[in-house]
Amino acid sequence: MGKTKVLLDTNILISAFGWRGKPRTIFNKCFSGKLELVTSRDQIKELIRVMAYPKFDFTSHQKLTFLGIIMAVSTI
Repeated sequence: MGKTKVLLDTNILISAFGWRGKPRTIFNKCFSGKLELVTSRDQIKELIRVMAYPKFDFTSHQKLTFLGIIMAVSTI
């Protein structure tokens, strides 16, 4: 039997990226291979759009790093 697959919505991914807490704990389980993160191209596009909101104040480097990690650990 394979890993448990999870689909984290954009809000959870943003929270995992920007803050500590349960969303980050779940994302870390995906990063470590304990869970399989599933996403779509549409969700990646939405994530890029939302990360650009001024209220988050993420740097370009932070956004690229997070997207790279998501692309590396996700099944699209």
